[in-house]
Amino acid sequence: MTDWHQVENPKIWISRFPRFLDIVSFNWSCHGEDKLEFIRTFKYRHKKVDAKARPRFLYFDGQRKVPSTARDAFKTIDGLQVISQALHDVLVQFDMTGVQLFEVPILADLKGAPSGLPNHFVMNVYGTKDALIPELSENIEKPIYHGETEPRPNARWAPKYEHYVPAVSASSGEGADIWCDPNLTSTYFFSDRLKSAIDAADLKVKALKFSQARVFDAERQLL
Repeated sequence: MTDWHQVENPKIWISRFPRFLDIVSFNWSCHGEDKLEFIRTFKYRHKKVDAKARPRFLYFDGQRKVPSTARDAFKTIDGLQVISQALHDVLVQFDMTGVQLFEVPILADLKGAPSGLPNHFVMNVYGTKDALIPELSENIEKPIYHGETEPRPNARWAPKYEHYVPAVSASSGEGADIWCDPNLTSTYFFSDRLKSAIDAADLKVKALKFSQARVFDAERQLL
């Protein structure tokens, strides 16, 4: 059993990104043949997607407008996460190990009419750090599927409410500046230096509203 004590540093952050990104009516054309498999890997598995199957371009499939609150990041209809050149330029100054950014043109329609929008980047976050401390976290749970009475053995923790506070080990502050935890769904973690750089940039993404995770260090091992 590990005995934990809370520490002030390193500071680790989560945000409403990617859970609450605005959805914009974009569809996309894929380099590979299995578009559905690409989406499954991208959205649900925190896996590195095959660059050979990356999107060729995005195109509007409905209202041809990106809301001002989503200027620098949004989701497509089927969940691809898309960021602007401005947010891309912030991210690449940091350790992006475990992140792929695929540049994509944005077209007005599938026929190739220009949209007047600059190229954006599809963002694939697959890097993980196994640092979650469930018993010290707040408002997370293992979901129970309909018709079942308890979580499945391999169930991952998930946010129970919009406002939740994950607890993580201090070792997660080492290495990459953005990552996922394999035991927690729907959450990206950000280093303090990356969070500060995003705050300082003039970005229009209402989903990039940060809250602080609790950080703990191991005191000793009890046998």
